[in-house]
Amino acid sequence: MNTLSLGYFVFISVEFVIYLILIWRDSYKKPYFIFSVVGLLLVPFVTLGNEQDFCMRASIPMLFLLMVYVLDYLLNNIDGRKKKGLPIKAKALPLVFCLMIGAVTPFVEYRATFNQTIISVENGTSMYADKFGTLSNEGMNKDNFVTINSSDTFFYKYIAKGGR
Repeated sequence: MNTLSLGYFVFISVEFVIYLILIWRDSYKKPYFIFSVVGLLLVPFVTLGNEQDFCMRASIPMLFLLMVYVLDYLLNNIDGRKKKGLPIKAKALPLVFCLMIGAVTPFVEYRATFNQTIISVENGTSMYADKFGTLSNEGMNKDNFVTINSSDTFFYKYIAKGGR
């Protein structure tokens, strides 16, 4: 297995395949489920610009659909009338465990942002958004959202030609 395919496999596994495996049996016949799965499998291969911005932005609607199916799975496996023990069925516990692990990252990011804000206030520096939104990050690639020779692009010549 080459580096690209290993990287792709790790990426999709961490991003959504774990959840997909856990909810597949209850969700594969639902509308848009297969659409979102196929889209999430294909979108990493599309690159526009210098970075993976297309992958990040185009996958949001499909990840949202997957989130809806995960919530549906959880809600269908909760018994709120249960008096003793866990109100959730045993088959949903692996999904709950994965969601708890996934929830660690946002908390770490909140903490890092809070600490960085405190440090910038104490040092008298500011984290302002310049016209590129770099927040004073000098190493940021500012050309990622700039199209060189835009009038020569396929989009400008054939899709946006009505605007000329």
